[in-house]
Amino acid sequence: MRKLPDSEKYNRFIQDLEILNIHFPEVFWKLHQIPRPKTRIQNEFEFDISEIKISPEKDKVVIRSFLHVRGRKDSKKRKELLYEMRLTQDLFLQVNAEHFSEDLLEFYIRKNAVISIVSVFRERVREVSFLMGIRPIILPAIKMGIAREEEKKGSHKEERKESSESL
Repeated sequence: MRKLPDSEKYNRFIQDLEILNIHFPEVFWKLHQIPRPKTRIQNEFEFDISEIKISPEKDKVVIRSFLHVRGRKDSKKRKELLYEMRLTQDLFLQVNAEHFSEDLLEFYIRKNAVISIVSVFRERVREVSFLMGIRPIILPAIKMGIAREEEKKGSHKEERKESSESL
């Protein structure tokens, strides 16, 4: 298990951290079939922090994350793909270079940034599902235990499946 950062150093790092911008360089959706009313749908979610860029001055950070959503007809015979979404999000941060360390940034991403990133994805997925003409898809809430599990695995990747009665 990774060592926790010094709380005083982390607090200084967090106090100086500012979210500058959130940008979606990719938002793709495709409706393969319009779900019929009462169709049981299994939603699959794949989330990953795919890239972290740190400026040479160590005062700016970009965290790129990826979300793939697939809705499949939930039947015993076949799992037909009804729709899919692929979203890429860039989170731009301003940090104080004096208080910056890669360990503090990594801890921030695992404990705080993932929750913020998923919250923004949640709104965007709901909006895109509306634009597709289907009932809103609501991403499941993040459980705090996921961050602890990710520490054990050493990864930020998460896959989830959820069933809903109909969309």
